[in-house]
Amino acid sequence: LAHSIIFIFNGAEETNWQAAHGFITQHPWSSTVRSVVNLEGSGAGGRSMVVQTGPRHAWLVEAFRKVAPKPHASSLAQEIFQTKIIPGWTDFETYVEFSDHEIAGIDMVFIKNGYVYHTDIDDVKHVTSGTLQHLGNNLLPTIRELASSPYLVDAVHYKDKTAIFFDIAGVLLVVFPDKTVARVWYIVLLIATLVDFFIQESKKKKKDQENNSMLLYLSIVLQWCVLLIYQIFIVMCGIVFSILIGELFALTGYSMSWFSSLYLTWFLFAASSLCGVCMGRFVIVKYCNTFDVASASSALWWLLLLLAVCVNAQSAYLPAVPLFFQLLGSIVKKRISIFPPIAIELIVHFLPCILMTQYYCTIGTFFVPITGRIGDWIPSDILVAVLLGTVGSLTWTIPTISLHANNNGIKNSTIEKKPKAEKKAKKAKVDKIVKTQAPKTLVSCLFISLFVTILLFFILIQQMPYTKERPKRLYVQQVSRKIHGLITQPNKQPNVVDSDQGLWVNAFDHRGLSPDISSLNIPEFSKNKKDVACQTDKVYCGWPWYFPIQEMLTKQWYVPVELKFPMEKDLFQLTLTSKTKIKNGGYRLEFIGTGSSHMTTVIEGNITRWSFTADNVPYDNSKSCTDVTDSGKDCRFVFFSTGKQMETKEWKFWLETPRQFEKENMEDEELGLRLAFYSHYGIDVMAESETLKNVRKKLPAWVTMARWVSYWNQYNF
Repeated sequence: LAHSIIFIFNGAEETNWQAAHGFITQHPWSSTVRSVVNLEGSGAGGRSMVVQTGPRHAWLVEAFRKVAPKPHASSLAQEIFQTKIIPGWTDFETYVEFSDHEIAGIDMVFIKNGYVYHTDIDDVKHVTSGTLQHLGNNLLPTIRELASSPYLVDAVHYKDKTAIFFDIAGVLLVVFPDKTVARVWYIVLLIATLVDFFIQESKKKKKDQENNSMLLYLSIVLQWCVLLIYQIFIVMCGIVFSILIGELFALTGYSMSWFSSLYLTWFLFAASSLCGVCMGRFVIVKYCNTFDVASASSALWWLLLLLAVCVNAQSAYLPAVPLFFQLLGSIVKKRISIFPPIAIELIVHFLPCILMTQYYCTIGTFFVPITGRIGDWIPSDILVAVLLGTVGSLTWTIPTISLHANNNGIKNSTIEKKPKAEKKAKKAKVDKIVKTQAPKTLVSCLFISLFVTILLFFILIQQMPYTKERPKRLYVQQVSRKIHGLITQPNKQPNVVDSDQGLWVNAFDHRGLSPDISSLNIPEFSKNKKDVACQTDKVYCGWPWYFPIQEMLTKQWYVPVELKFPMEKDLFQLTLTSKTKIKNGGYRLEFIGTGSSHMTTVIEGNITRWSFTADNVPYDNSKSCTDVTDSGKDCRFVFFSTGKQMETKEWKFWLETPRQFEKENMEDEELGLRLAFYSHYGIDVMAESETLKNVRKKLPAWVTMARWVSYWNQYNF
């Protein structure tokens, strides 16, 4: 091999990728790294997908295409990651962003069985069959190719292009090495589609009547727009019907009953979107005798491609593929008459159907399990219905063309060089066919898909949303909270003006805590239970959030109760060690925080500088924090963690405030600064108190519980 290979085994992903950051910024080997292949997981198996490459290193995708025997890759996934449509980060991005030199890389992720992701059953036993084999089949030759590549000698020199790539059923990887060149091809395809439609329609209209050129072209443009509206109506029917099915789960009290049945959920919304598409087609065909289904489908994909090209989207290939094959089919039908039109339609639609079905399954595989951990603020039934309904409806518009494509063939072949009387007779015959035969075919498809939808709906509402292998996530924190009085002088312990202890309980899906957890009648939860939300009179709602995600959880319990804590309370405190007036007229406050390996301070108030970065406070306010702040002051969430375990940690930091108004006794003035300082015990080694242990033992197998102990203090300065 021309280049050495470093294997990095790291952790600390949930503390903002500390291990990856530590290696690339501090390790002596980091200066030698030119490329990275990151192996990531958002589940427990499945085919490993290349979701990011580069940045702007097209040769990496070419290298992967050249050697990977079972490629699975998508520019759509890359676009989702890079635009942060779905908030997420990986070690790959940490290496690329924080390295002091150019690094090219590949990000490979598997997403199947996301039900167990970050639970106590996220172990080797739950890795799906074939996962490691598929990963190894692609990874080993890729590593060998990169380790022998001449491009790594000077990665900066070869940073020039962004590749567009996607696979078809894991068999073929299609690569456009240059995004700009791909965009040119898209524009050519857009123009060619319009030209083909104009030529086809102008021939028809000239045979029917004499028109001047201007009126002819205006009528063709109008017809294109009408066909586009028809097709949008058809797709919207599929989406709306799927949404109605999703809403039906919520209205009947069976929200998320589909959660544990991934494959049935696939089939449910595939059937509902097909039913909606057939409804739309039936209405259009029933009342619009001149409906050209192939051209209408082309018009929709043409519009989607145009929009994607305008925003320079990497995922523009998605509408381009079906549009290309429909244009190809239109040309073939005109040039080759030995095959019936329906046969040509089936052939040219095969690959687009495969591609769209692949994305339908991928989206379902990723999003259905993730609804169990995105909080209760999003109506999961509607979310899944919108996602699968949209992709399903777009997918079904392709093969359902064949349900009545033969009628277009009849019309095209019969109305040609005939006397007017014969034309009318033939036209009447065609109209009759459109009104009887085509609706009959569509009605059959409509009722079959409706029957399947209803059947699957009733099957799903009969089952429990959760199982042992696909559990409900419960987060329970044993909390001690204190609010201290005003602190004006350093090294003085303030008075405690309010305090409480109890269990703070959260569920991370839309069903929340009721009825699933409340029906269990666990004594530790039932006694004195309170439904709580954000307490706006306290810093950041008054709760020890691990991350700033309070807006994601609106259904919370708090059970005030005197509890025995497993750690000494004296180990946790925040001390103001120094208060010094500075040149700008403000103050510099120096602190020492003592606590566990995971501590947080939430700063509410105006500050000009701090010790966390070298210069002025560079980061914007935490929106999650400012949204719940009544004072209108700045609010920032700062997280501290270290790899040192099972010992008391010290966290030293300082803050500088802006100029204060002159008062007689400046030393005792209130600076308008409030800090919530809290510490989490049990994150690193999953220690738990007796109370949490008893709760865990009483939970059924279909509930997985994350638990830890938190101390929360609020200080006013």
